[in-house]
Amino acid sequence: MNTSDKEISILQAPIQYLKRARREKIHPIRSDFERDRDRLLYNKAFRRLAGKTQVFLSFSHDYIRNRMTHTLEVAQIARTIARHLGLDEILTEAIALGHDFGHTPFGHVGERILHEIMCGCLDVVPHYYHSIEVNKGFRHNLQSLRVVNSILRIYQHFSGLNLCNYTLWGISNHTNWYYIHQNKVCKDFVKGICYRYRREQKCQCNGITGLDFYDQYRNLINIETTNDNLEAWSFEGMAVRIADEIAQRHHDLEDALLTNIMKNQEIIGEMNLLFDSHPDKSTKYLFVSLCNNRGLTSSAFMPYLSRFIINTLVTDVILTSQDNINKFINKYNLTNSKDFIEYYPSVNYIDVKDIISYSPEMRVKEEGLAKLLDNRLLQSSQVQRMDETGKHIIQNIFQAFTSNPKQLPDRTISYLMRAYYISEKNHPPEDEITFDKIGTWRNSIDKLQRDNKEFQQVLLRTICDHIAGMTDNYAIHEYQQLYGNNPFRK
Repeated sequence: MNTSDKEISILQAPIQYLKRARREKIHPIRSDFERDRDRLLYNKAFRRLAGKTQVFLSFSHDYIRNRMTHTLEVAQIARTIARHLGLDEILTEAIALGHDFGHTPFGHVGERILHEIMCGCLDVVPHYYHSIEVNKGFRHNLQSLRVVNSILRIYQHFSGLNLCNYTLWGISNHTNWYYIHQNKVCKDFVKGICYRYRREQKCQCNGITGLDFYDQYRNLINIETTNDNLEAWSFEGMAVRIADEIAQRHHDLEDALLTNIMKNQEIIGEMNLLFDSHPDKSTKYLFVSLCNNRGLTSSAFMPYLSRFIINTLVTDVILTSQDNINKFINKYNLTNSKDFIEYYPSVNYIDVKDIISYSPEMRVKEEGLAKLLDNRLLQSSQVQRMDETGKHIIQNIFQAFTSNPKQLPDRTISYLMRAYYISEKNHPPEDEITFDKIGTWRNSIDKLQRDNKEFQQVLLRTICDHIAGMTDNYAIHEYQQLYGNNPFRK
């Protein structure tokens, strides 16, 4: 039995459980989700996405994807899925717009190197620093939570965008909370020894690569019930998660063509192996045109390829999810939105996480496409060389700032001291946090850095935040200012 759009719409995120860190008056025109979407669109973090690497350097080619173009494509795909499943398109768009705010310059390699630095795996921190155990780890989806709650500042008396729990949950859960599932043990840690950075020496952190620092934001993604640990999950958030995968697949193929890492005929052969049995007629037509290369010019091949990939994956997700939703509705006898609202607090995300999904057959094909792109694109010499240079830049900038934090920009110094005073519960009046205090604060850094463990913790996280927020160009500029040369210049 097919469920109508009206019946499916009962599964939209129930606003009865919506909450914000700070209560707000109801807006006379805009909904809560519209306000979240607009706050995510009109801020510096969103604009910086245009200068951040997706796979290739953001300035390396006029048509290469950057984090912003990726974000916009995720939003479009996610809204398509949400519309056909009767979900809230505005909440879906809000989550998509903010999902990558925490990404670093130079793509995922920047994320990994900051995580390793913040876990103590790399010797870039002065020897007199205390353990960074309480300030451990970095992950881009959780950093997105930190950006929208602690770093961005649009109000005079508090930090953050004051987004609602559903938006925050979707942003944080567009990928996993952990690098290595729940055990959080580093893959390079074997029998008490680190086989990566320390060359068979004892690991100082016992292989634990956790992200407990971000637990401070967990209460913001829960709902207001007697069960404080129930996450504000939504099918809209799940739609963004799978749209993120779809966007990556199609634009990574395009970027591989643009950079001549892969050729038309190779991609045609791979698509033939992966998708030759797709039943949808319109998709089959695209596939036949693609494989036969019927009169396609090189400029027309790429649009055909993208249409084929997006149409194939999105259609499968919608049809599969509609069937899963029907089963969910029938299983719990949900006849209207009131039924879902009453049932919602008793449901854990783990029990519904696979409702918005590919069919089992398409999941195999999608994983095959992901493996192909990993082997041919992400492991290519071009990407690996760029990654290594990006690691070098981030590692050396971090080392320079920890060696002498006085080199940090004025605004970052102000952010650092504000964060330190808050951690010490001795926050100065707002009117004292002005740039005429910068010199005084800089003079106090040497002593604080050497003698105060709490200040060391705040400093390391501030430097991490500062670097994570950089665009590719800004990171290269900072490296040049600190070391006098451009590592990307041939």
